[in-house]
Amino acid sequence: MSNIFLTIIAAGIGAVVRDIVSEKMDGKSKFGTNSIKTVNYIGAFLMGVAVQMFILNSSMYTIVTAGFLGGFTTYSTFALQQFKLLEDKDLGGFLKYTLETFFATLVLFALGMIIGSIL
Repeated sequence: MSNIFLTIIAAGIGAVVRDIVSEKMDGKSKFGTNSIKTVNYIGAFLMGVAVQMFILNSSMYTIVTAGFLGGFTTYSTFALQQFKLLEDKDLGGFLKYTLETFFATLVLFALGMIIGSIL
């Protein structure tokens, strides 16, 4: 099977898993920000692990990172939620959500790289 096809399949699986996580967490916070933060936090951590584990296998790296994690994580929904917070004139919520997400994903990515280098 070609790597492009496998990457497409992995992206579809990632999107379905994201939807399942989001559905389980819906209603827990304004605009579902907790579910998207959770998805992006998990994705950042797994990206760090994948970078370390699959760096020598470019086919698997592409399938996991661009495919599964690309379908699983979602920047567009993050941006939509930021917009909705600004639209509601919730500047404090916007800043908290944005800074919290940027900081946590960076830390979790680094932690994933550390764990990935050990595995």
